[in-house]
Amino acid sequence: MFQSVTFRSLEKRSAATRQLQQEVEDFALKQDNVRIQNKIYGFEKLALDESQPVYRRSGLYGLSAISVALLKTKNESFFEQIVQTVVIRLEDRDPKVQVAACEAIFNVIKNYREVVLKSKFFEKIFDTTISLIGSSFVEVREFAKKVDDKIKDTVFACLTMK
Repeated sequence: MFQSVTFRSLEKRSAATRQLQQEVEDFALKQDNVRIQNKIYGFEKLALDESQPVYRRSGLYGLSAISVALLKTKNESFFEQIVQTVVIRLEDRDPKVQVAACEAIFNVIKNYREVVLKSKFFEKIFDTTISLIGSSFVEVREFAKKVDDKIKDTVFACLTMK
């Protein structure tokens, strides 16, 4: 599973992340936190790998898929662990890794909404996103702007719900 999210083909990578989501959903429904933790650990290890940017991106894709699967089952117990790794990679030196981290944090914000706003990582997410908007890489800037828009939408939605 860990290698399958490294596929260059978007179609193959998407199929692998859907399969990962299904596995994690099944583990969550069975309350098999050990297996969930093992999946998270494996993808964290990839995301934090300093040797190859492709591994870091793959780790971020996996963590993003896991966070979506856990939300579907209303399981927030691994939220901070996942977000911590993604936040680290927002500051990666490789622009493709930064884009993958933006995609991952976008999905986390989209799915966890108010949980993100109350998180101890929110300020770091916000500050890093703002700095990425000034990136010299167009794709990084575009994804950072999407994250910024999602943050604004989430803040507005949470304020209007109260």
